[in-house]
Amino acid sequence: MKIMTGIAVMLVIILFGLRGKIVTAQEDRLIMAPEIRLPKFEVGEDREITEPIDGDLISAGGQVKVLSEITGDAYIAGGQVEFDGVIDQDLIVAGGNVIIRGRIGKNLIVVGGQVKIEETAMVGGYVLAAGGEVIINGQVEGPVKAATSKLTIGEMAYIGGNLEADVEKVMIVDTAQIAGERRVNIHKVESPRMSETGNEAMRGIVAVGKIVYFLSKLVTLLVLVVIGGKLMAPAGALMTRFWTTLGLGMVVTIVTPFVMMILMMSVLGIPLSIITFGVYLLALYLSSLVVAMALGNVISKNGWLPIKNNYLLSIIGLIVISVITNIPLIGWLMSVVVCFLGMGIIFKLATERKVVATKK
Repeated sequence: MKIMTGIAVMLVIILFGLRGKIVTAQEDRLIMAPEIRLPKFEVGEDREITEPIDGDLISAGGQVKVLSEITGDAYIAGGQVEFDGVIDQDLIVAGGNVIIRGRIGKNLIVVGGQVKIEETAMVGGYVLAAGGEVIINGQVEGPVKAATSKLTIGEMAYIGGNLEADVEKVMIVDTAQIAGERRVNIHKVESPRMSETGNEAMRGIVAVGKIVYFLSKLVTLLVLVVIGGKLMAPAGALMTRFWTTLGLGMVVTIVTPFVMMILMMSVLGIPLSIITFGVYLLALYLSSLVVAMALGNVISKNGWLPIKNNYLLSIIGLIVISVITNIPLIGWLMSVVVCFLGMGIIFKLATERKVVATKK
């Protein structure tokens, strides 16, 4: 039996089930619980969603395009995200390049490198937007709050509430309609000035902290290779199914905290919630190390380096991850990608190994 898979499905059911009739007993009283309705999952490298969805949508991929009608909420993540459909509830999007052209019944929450709300777009509630550049040229019935380097309110834009923004640059076309107040804070980020001695001391502290953190990761990685070195090959195989594994990890990472909170509501669920919390924290810590092992296997399998030693390969993987997660501006995004990827690999390995053990 896929124990972890079963738990995950149960958690998703609890989280997203909003309508129905399940009868439970508590203190000799019958309580009517909501009907169970699972969301629609669309995960892969390129996803084009055209069929109507009665309920919620969760989608992740390199390129995600939504053309369908959705009665519930939608949670979408991808390198390129285009929304041309119709949704009755909220739309939550994260992506490198996000384009909104469709109709949103309630609210829009969006984070991206570049966010465009085109003139055909209609948002029935508020808009929360963050990114490198935000362009609004559509119709928003509620207020707009934005945090971005560059904000543009186009000539066809309509905002039914206040416009609140924290930006470095802003352009509001004269023909744009804003019904509420304009509260735009224009600023330029400047590093606080310190004496040369203070700067050197701070740099020294940061450098030592990074070295200690890296060494602790390195020691843990070597122990992990000793214990689970045989998992490098299957982990590397999952690494090649990048978008599928990334999407799975995103779902596991986001859904699990909600599951733990729901489990805490019952006496019997408290111990399970505490155990889940501990496993969750451990998985988060190990996620980057598992990706390092998987990356080492990919390097060896493709012959990029003439090395067969699992320890050296894993160390090289860890160094690569440490470099890309410390790149200015995009380092935080790389850290999130590594975390989701590691969580997807851990979850998939755990469930697959359990299936093999059960068959034996």
